[in-house]
Amino acid sequence: MRILCIKNTSVLVKGSIYEVVRLYNQITNNRPKVWIELPSKQILNASPKSFTNLDGTPIDRKDWSRPVVDYLSTKIKDVRLLKKDDIIIGNSNQTKTFEFGKMYKVEETFYNQEMVTRPWSKTPFPVTTQKVRIQGYGNRWIMTDRFRLPNQQERRSTSLDMVFENPIPVITDFKVRRIDTMTESARNKTILFLLMDTMRNGSRNNMNVIDWTLRGRRGKFYDLDKKDIEPLLDRKLSEIIKMFD
Repeated sequence: MRILCIKNTSVLVKGSIYEVVRLYNQITNNRPKVWIELPSKQILNASPKSFTNLDGTPIDRKDWSRPVVDYLSTKIKDVRLLKKDDIIIGNSNQTKTFEFGKMYKVEETFYNQEMVTRPWSKTPFPVTTQKVRIQGYGNRWIMTDRFRLPNQQERRSTSLDMVFENPIPVITDFKVRRIDTMTESARNKTILFLLMDTMRNGSRNNMNVIDWTLRGRRGKFYDLDKKDIEPLLDRKLSEIIKMFD
């Protein structure tokens, strides 16, 4: 299911088409939402009012979902069950370091539970702290909510790679630019989205589109350089349209 964006935001681009992951839009729903997949593969929730069907009609008032990973079943519930060299998957796209959907290896885990009493309650309750160290990322502890366990398909794929001695795409080098970790298709779409967003931005004054994109918060987030954008400038419009098919 694909829908058309009709409002610009800091993330969404008006006129762009997005894949729907889940729709919660029945008439009886007090707070309707739609979950969409961004070019970066991050899942974002937004208001259905920001979208229409591809033909311009309002989004259907129904609940719908596509087969997706059940992240509750892959949640790291007890970090003590992990051991060194286990693979975990990035579950957040809010930082430049750990990317959504990418694989990382466990170096060490930390688990602590203590009883805590708050000023508003005299009854002690347990507070659990779970952290993990990632191979290649030094001695820094990271909260486990930034990661998840591999799902069944990912475990099967990793097992086959080990059997056939294929390299497993685990990230251990954290000096690589974020844009360089993306597939060519996702990379091109991301750059085009950023350029379109810049062209619609009325605050860029006299600065040209490319320079504004590079200096903007999102351009810096992906560590963009002019050499990343230049190959797309020579593309025909028909070629660019095919990128979004």
